Amino acid sequence: MIIKNYLQYLVLPQKLSLQGFLDPLHLLSLNPELIVPQSKLQKAVREFFSHILPSLRKNVIAALKKQSLTESQSESGTLTEENPTDSSIDYHSIVRPYRKKNAKNPWTQKLNKAVKGGTPADFSNDEDNRFYTIQKMETRIRYLHHLLMDDNELSQSVRQTLLGCLNAKEGERTVRVCSLGGGPGYDHVAIWMVMLLIFNLNKPFNVSKVMVQTDVFDLFGEWEEIVNAMDDSLAKTMEAMGDSEENNLVNGTVFQSGGARMKQCDIREGLDRPINNVLKKSIADVNIICFSFVIHENSSIILSKDEDDPLIQGAARDIMERAKVGTLMICMDSNNCCWPAFKMTARVYGWQHFSSEERQTRISQGPKQFVIFKRIKDGTFPLDEAVPVPWQNGERLNAEVETE
Repeated sequence: MIIKNYLQYLVLPQKLSLQGFLDPLHLLSLNPELIVPQSKLQKAVREFFSHILPSLRKNVIAALKKQSLTESQSESGTLTEENPTDSSIDYHSIVRPYRKKNAKNPWTQKLNKAVKGGTPADFSNDEDNRFYTIQKMETRIRYLHHLLMDDNELSQSVRQTLLGCLNAKEGERTVRVCSLGGGPGYDHVAIWMVMLLIFNLNKPFNVSKVMVQTDVFDLFGEWEEIVNAMDDSLAKTMEAMGDSEENNLVNGTVFQSGGARMKQCDIREGLDRPINNVLKKSIADVNIICFSFVIHENSSIILSKDEDDPLIQGAARDIMERAKVGTLMICMDSNNCCWPAFKMTARVYGWQHFSSEERQTRISQGPKQFVIFKRIKDGTFPLDEAVPVPWQNGERLNAEVETE
């Protein structure tokens, strides 16, 4: 693969300034015909991701430790202004005490059982949620980030949406995201990191600030403080990198904080149920929808038991019916048992799809099971007249995208 084709794959404009990103990695000469192995290009993406994540993780752990400290002091009635020290801010500072204290706590076993059985998990305990957030943080953010940077047409459509925000006029510089079952706010961080990568690959963007506005929907409102901590920690990470003389890789000047907002929904219910009123309104103008590791744990409810109606049930079905043309939906999970019902529903309501099944080989360090959808037609179609599967035997079929 040659560099100029790789840049087209990233859907970037022709005039490029790569100083500060690829140059330090010694991957690029100014010769546009330079052949660079795919493995080194993937390494560049991973390098960018790995440059941000350690600082972000440290800030998140500090915020969660402060929450835990405030909670314990409130219970004991001895409030102080004490903050975690740098030496106490690491992964094990939360994980080890939790495991020692909760060695006989059945919550993790119940969580695993819920996932395996396709039944809803319980995220109503703040301490459990903090442990979960730190334990899963790197993996879950990396999965979505690497999926969005994959070489497939629908991942490219997501990148095109982000690029459109960077190129937009003043009033259109917001990418609207709905993260369903989004818990800690991982999806918000991953999409921001892809936005920053695109921005750093093309410094001449004529923008000052853009916004990734993520509505994090979850059944459990207990996630709100953690979502706020994740958003604040991302802002602190970008600010610190801007002040660092040693940072020559990440330009975060385009970053705008305050984009993640916690809201409540129940994906097992349709959009017309009262608990989903806010989600129903959000779907009208959303650009990107994420279902990350929440579908399978609700599969016993959202998979239809009616042979005459094999489509997916709950909020996902209504979203597929009502979302505007051009909307993208990204699903990742530990199991692919729901994908056939999702794909069938997608075709009935005019969505294309591409999944781990069509890709055949796993994305390096990416999710094992995923499916990405894009709505290309408005309306409802009988299954025998539905939108054709866009990838068949590894070949792309011709499919025109309808515009509104």
